[in-house]
Amino acid sequence: LLVLAISIFTYYHFGTFASITSALSLSLYPLFFSESHFNIKDPPQTAFFGLTIISFYFGVIKNRGYLITLSAVFFGLALGTKFNAVFLPLILTPWFFLYIKRNSSPLFTKRNLLISLFSFPFISVGTFYAFWPVLWQDPIGRLMLMLSFYKDAGTALAGEFDQYLHKGFNTFPLVWIFITTPLVVLFLSLVGIVFSTLRLISRKEVVYTLILVWFLVPIVRVSLPGTAIHSGIRHIMEFIPAMAISVGIGAFGVLKVTKKRLVRVFVYILMVGGFVFTFWE
Repeated sequence: LLVLAISIFTYYHFGTFASITSALSLSLYPLFFSESHFNIKDPPQTAFFGLTIISFYFGVIKNRGYLITLSAVFFGLALGTKFNAVFLPLILTPWFFLYIKRNSSPLFTKRNLLISLFSFPFISVGTFYAFWPVLWQDPIGRLMLMLSFYKDAGTALAGEFDQYLHKGFNTFPLVWIFITTPLVVLFLSLVGIVFSTLRLISRKEVVYTLILVWFLVPIVRVSLPGTAIHSGIRHIMEFIPAMAISVGIGAFGVLKVTKKRLVRVFVYILMVGGFVFTFWE
């Protein structure tokens, strides 16, 4: 479902080839592919996390209140799977206010949108509570216990990553992403990030804000001084869908600057070849 949502999102903005490239990047990303077979928390949480963002995005830009309500349900399910989802507002809030600022239509005069936005936190909390029976006996006490656990886990530095600490900043997440990402995905995602940044600066297109912030928040939150990450980057898998979209943008950008047909064919072969080798592994 997440792969489908990513492909629809990318197709809507960047076309067919970008959509296919994004879907391949996500479904064949080694960490996402492997963990999806045995990890009962991180991949489902990543899926609910991504579906929250995409359904909220389309709900706002298409004026579809039911999509925002669906997003609230996904947010509740994400919270109930793993508490990493608490960082979702850091991604959606900046994009939402930038969208309002850039959009000339009076967003808050649309009744169905206003109702769904107002009910969002109540639906999310209700879904979270309903699908996590451990909260039923003592909601406040168990919630405090859970918050304490995640606070300790997210701030206690593990000795296994000491060599990656530089002036308090933990470089392990970036290093590990760099050395474990398939070359075609790494190259196109970097192109996509640069392309998105330039478009955001020159054209002020806020869709790029959403993608860039989505990619950065999961990585930055475990790289800052005083924060920690344990047992690898599976705990921040939420960055992978954003990276996959960036790959699609990178493919879109590369094809946009290659006008000659022969060069385009060569670029297609290189991209497809990269994914063939990734699929083979």
